[in-house]
Amino acid sequence: MQDNNNLKIAHLNCHSLNNKFTLIIDYINIEGIDILCLNETFLKNASNLDTLQYYNFIRNDRSYSNGGGIGILIKKKFKSNLSVINDASHTYKSSKSIIDLIITTEDLLPKTTDFNTNHSYNISDHWPVQINIILKKPVHTTQITNWATFNNSLAELTHVTQPSINSLSDLNNEVAKFNCNIVIALSNATKSVKTKERPIKLPPDLKAMIKIKVKLQRLFSNTQNQLTKNNINNINNKIKKVTLRLRHEKWNSTFATLIDSKQSEKQFWNKLKTQTESAEALPNSTLNSDEKVESFAKHFEQAFTPNYKSKPKQSLFKYYTTNKHNTLISNTELDKAISDLKNTNSKGLDGISNKIIKNFNEINKNYVLQLFNHSLDLHHVPPAWKSAKIILIHKKNLILTYSNRTGPYLSSVHLVKPQRKL
Repeated sequence: MQDNNNLKIAHLNCHSLNNKFTLIIDYINIEGIDILCLNETFLKNASNLDTLQYYNFIRNDRSYSNGGGIGILIKKKFKSNLSVINDASHTYKSSKSIIDLIITTEDLLPKTTDFNTNHSYNISDHWPVQINIILKKPVHTTQITNWATFNNSLAELTHVTQPSINSLSDLNNEVAKFNCNIVIALSNATKSVKTKERPIKLPPDLKAMIKIKVKLQRLFSNTQNQLTKNNINNINNKIKKVTLRLRHEKWNSTFATLIDSKQSEKQFWNKLKTQTESAEALPNSTLNSDEKVESFAKHFEQAFTPNYKSKPKQSLFKYYTTNKHNTLISNTELDKAISDLKNTNSKGLDGISNKIIKNFNEINKNYVLQLFNHSLDLHHVPPAWKSAKIILIHKKNLILTYSNRTGPYLSSVHLVKPQRKL
């Protein structure tokens, strides 16, 4: 097979197969054919194709004058999810042979019904073969976690609020058990819910442009063609212009409704609150123009003057002797480290995500704090916290090279992230 997702099938109508054995072998090897269907008038019993090492040769020889032989070469040792659908009715009028079949994949097979050979229509020397496929929109689901249930379940599984740890093995066991308890509690508190279909309220021309953009992006991911990339950029700019115009029209219509609303009504203020003021990226400078020019002049003088000796201010370099790395972590420090985590739902090698950690209640955070402090006290990091795996991500349908890689991506344990920050 070419790869795990494709099956290459070819049909060849050729006379004198034995005389063209070498040509057929070259065709199979170069094109990577998995199944080759052959037709040849007067296919004889002796055939060189029987000697192919990596193919099974299924054949039906015909030596009489009014018909030709047929054969199928099938590559050995490949797995497919194909299913053949037929019934006991013959499909060819001149014999009882069942020639015409329907081939489908296993995922589509349960959606097929009413296969039959229709003998009511005399159109050709073969009867029509027909089947019904049930078309149904896929049901989309999402995972919803009840965090109160999660925390209660985790506390029940943990049993105690103060782990009994006196040795390195005790710490390793407690960490391993706590990781397992988190995964179990998450499973108990999570359920799948069907998502509601929300129609996208966009103009048809904008939807059409978005579809074209998606197709071009898929094409570019396979070909890396610069012309395709230029077309993507052009259509992207068009989409931005249209969406910006729609956004302005939406805001204009929203504020136009305020004219008919009274300031004393709640609806008026609800609409008004949607317009929020953005915070300034940097505070305004208090320097005047002359002071700014002087500041830039000094900077460039230092940058372009060779052997410029700058004396660092003593106040910038202060060294302290501290034992902060020997002190235990406080609740406030742990809360700060957890709050600094990004609220992402991607899970690490321990099956735990930042979102799970950020939703710990005080009981479970205190248990994590005890594990961290025991780790510091014993000067030992449990093996479960040191696991990491490098995952190399590359673009679909491309051979991985230095130019088209997007990785590597390091997947590690998430539960220990707050301790690393501390």
